[in-house]
Amino acid sequence: MHAVKIACERPDDLGRSLSQWDCTEIARQLVRDGVVAARGTLAELRRSHSGEQMVDLTAGLVGGLGVAPGANIGTEAAVFEATHGSAPKYTGQNRVNPTAMILSGKLMLEYIGEREAAQRLEEAVAAVIAEGDRVTYDLKPTREDPTAVGTSEYADAIIERLG
Repeated sequence: MHAVKIACERPDDLGRSLSQWDCTEIARQLVRDGVVAARGTLAELRRSHSGEQMVDLTAGLVGGLGVAPGANIGTEAAVFEATHGSAPKYTGQNRVNPTAMILSGKLMLEYIGEREAAQRLEEAVAAVIAEGDRVTYDLKPTREDPTAVGTSEYADAIIERLG
């Protein structure tokens, strides 16, 4: 709860912050009901700096930043991105987990009304992860697992599942 307290008490650029009670209640709802049930609450929170931090904190509930997609939806535009950022230190290493970016694409497909394609993509990602054979090191039981594959091989497995 300490991290939640820090995220909630830090004001955004306009000096707004959530009360400790609000943040504690939101955190309780997230843990009790899950991120999907709390999605509306998170959408409202996201409008402030404190909300941005709260949303990032919830990534741990869905498997970590490596699998958490992001969508910033405004009244006139939308941007879809991995929650964790770009990770430039891994450029060209064919090592990182692209799930967050792929699932951000799924959110974009939903946003533009391509719900069937979005569902197929999410199901393909879930199937590859569930199989566990062609996944990146961070999705293996141990990070040193020699059977881990690179970014490209993992993406290829998802593409194959899409048919």
